[in-house]
Amino acid sequence: MVKLDEIIREVLDIASDPGKMSELIRKASGYIKDSTRNFVYHKPGVVEVEKGVNLHIIGDLHGDIHSLLTILGDKHELLGKGSDLLVFLGDYVDRGDYQVETLAMLLYLKTVFKDQLILLRGNHEPPSWLIPHPHDFPSVLIEKYGKDGERVYSEALSLFNMLPVAAYLPGELLMLHGGPPLKVLEASSFEEAFSISTGEAGPEMLEEILWSDPVELNVEFLDSPRGAGVLYGKKVSSKALSLINGKYIVRSHEMVNGYRVAHDGLVITVFDAAIPYGLDAIGVVEYLYDSVSNQYKLNLVKKPPKI
Repeated sequence: MVKLDEIIREVLDIASDPGKMSELIRKASGYIKDSTRNFVYHKPGVVEVEKGVNLHIIGDLHGDIHSLLTILGDKHELLGKGSDLLVFLGDYVDRGDYQVETLAMLLYLKTVFKDQLILLRGNHEPPSWLIPHPHDFPSVLIEKYGKDGERVYSEALSLFNMLPVAAYLPGELLMLHGGPPLKVLEASSFEEAFSISTGEAGPEMLEEILWSDPVELNVEFLDSPRGAGVLYGKKVSSKALSLINGKYIVRSHEMVNGYRVAHDGLVITVFDAAIPYGLDAIGVVEYLYDSVSNQYKLNLVKKPPKI
């Protein structure tokens, strides 16, 4: 097994050179839409996880390499063994001091451990028509790489456009960055709600998945103060889960101290950009399979990042 400190040295070398970073982005792009023994990729960007795989779900990172390395310190030994899957819920860049290094680490791990990582899209891996604020990743690249930074950013945007927007484990979990598309309220199937039946996702669906937040009000949905997406009530969560006969939605997108539970236990928010936000904890949602009972067990983990 490759040691974590060896991986870190390789990643830092890649991140220091725009040519190597571009090569890594292009290589990782080749694996984003692949199906593997652990999951199946469906157009327009939904990943179906195979039953029996252990899930370790990580929220927003925002360039927080220290929090990421804290998580990998516990989890990297699972990589290469085949029965565990790390799911990252998006927002890899913007805000933090180590945006390039954080993205490079995730892409490097994806190229090495292809079927044990899922990288979902967050609102800070933006489409060109919905840029978040702040979005300092382009200026970070230019400061680091000079004129080559613009080229690396263009390649990163192409990669972001390829990232899947949701993952699900039938009968158990729905995983995404913000919230379910409102199409779930009228849809008769998960395939219809997430446009798997047509293979085409429209801008409205993408915006709602990347930008929406749960709200503890007796409403279906409200306009969001973010200016994109919606605030969605328990009815949306319940209907989305009913389409996969599921138990939990696991999402990120909001600053919480490790994790937070909403909608009477249906929605779990996990967050890992502790240092950029001045928090004292990072969270991991573990969903672990017991082959004897043929059931999953939910563990919510919170711990301080190591700096």
